[in-house]
Amino acid sequence: MPPGSVEHEKRWTKYWTGVKNLLDGRDVLAWERLHASIRQRAARLDDNPELYLLLRLSSWERRKELTGRIGGALWIRPIAEVIRMGFEELHQVRWLEEDRAFGRWSPEARARTFGAERPLDDTLAAKPSLASRFGLSTRSTLRWYLEGHTEYYAAAFVECAVGRAGARQVGYRVDQPVVRSPLEKEMPRSSLSKISRKT
Repeated sequence: MPPGSVEHEKRWTKYWTGVKNLLDGRDVLAWERLHASIRQRAARLDDNPELYLLLRLSSWERRKELTGRIGGALWIRPIAEVIRMGFEELHQVRWLEEDRAFGRWSPEARARTFGAERPLDDTLAAKPSLASRFGLSTRSTLRWYLEGHTEYYAAAFVECAVGRAGARQVGYRVDQPVVRSPLEKEMPRSSLSKISRKT
């Protein structure tokens, strides 16, 4: 039953409904303390929060094979995650994510580090940043060809956001032609400023 299939979605909906029914009417503060306790117990077993995020955002096929202390902590933290997600949805509260057991983060530091303040809630933004932090991002995920000062400075303005997504500057044309690859030479020059593609 692959994730995304109709059967998987039906089972997930049924499971999630059961979780919410179980949590409805519970003492929010008591469960927040329990959630913190689970996070801390997992960290005592394996206190590698960035590694946890990297593994948590990887595929289930890779995660389920992990053993030892890392594997144990990786199984404990999702229990806390399900509890957190249930209470956040039911009671409109905001608890710490499961990689956070000890210590504090300054405002916006997590967004700069992981690409999102809450990487488990914004996995699309977090994955490229985490891969890059572990040296796993070896190729750009986007190539954006620019032609002229206006486009260059517009791209420079959004460079931080684009850079987190794995983009890199290839070059730009101002007063002289851009050196282009054979494939790019086959394309009309007018199209170069519009190309956004995965490599």
